[in-house]
Amino acid sequence: MSETKNLIKCEDSVILFQSINKKYILYPNESNNIFNILHKDIIGKEFNTKYKSIFLLKPNPASFIETVKRQTQILFEADISLIIFMLHIKPGFSVLETGSGSGVLTTFLSKTVGKNGTVHTFERNAERFNALKTKFQVQNLFNVKIRNCDIHTEENIPDNLDAIFLDIPDPQLIVGKCFELLKQYGKICVFVPSCDQVIKVKNELKQCFYDIKMFENLKRMYGRSKSNIHSIIPLKDQYSHTGFLIFAEKK
Repeated sequence: MSETKNLIKCEDSVILFQSINKKYILYPNESNNIFNILHKDIIGKEFNTKYKSIFLLKPNPASFIETVKRQTQILFEADISLIIFMLHIKPGFSVLETGSGSGVLTTFLSKTVGKNGTVHTFERNAERFNALKTKFQVQNLFNVKIRNCDIHTEENIPDNLDAIFLDIPDPQLIVGKCFELLKQYGKICVFVPSCDQVIKVKNELKQCFYDIKMFENLKRMYGRSKSNIHSIIPLKDQYSHTGFLIFAEKK
């Protein structure tokens, strides 16, 4: 019996890969000006083959970290892994994320909670909201419910949540609000970029949460030295510090 070929369909996103530093994601009905490739031109082509000297690869959740346009600060693999681990997120969970930002964390949360879970994500920037709404539809993230709103002022928010992730200005101002939205023993994670914000958030968390922990993840990639092929050195021009992650559990 012959194997069924894994062909690119009109609804598929595709990774265009030329090298480790030159790869892009191509969504349906889009074009890539760098490689001069239209999505419609590769429909019917086989994944993991070459087209115009470019490899056509099938995306996975990590692909969205590697190819995302950095309009906002994004979380990397170590951050996302720690968030999912520390919040104990599992299939069937109901999770609130605000703000949505690049949508990278949203993608991983969606895959983790599965078809029986829900990811509520709030994005107050209208332009990013519209772009993300389309992207989530393209990615078939049907368990993601995105809204264009600000949690600071929004009143119609789902409650009885298993976990909350905050990446917004002045998160310390809504710690009490988040306490009310979480179910008993629900968990919260707050992402902040600076030490003074860490202090403000921790002071508020102490009022109604316990088991407060803070982490900083540093990403450092290595590669072969150009001057000495037998040496491995840290790569230049790489992202390292993203921010501080503060975790706590509802009393």
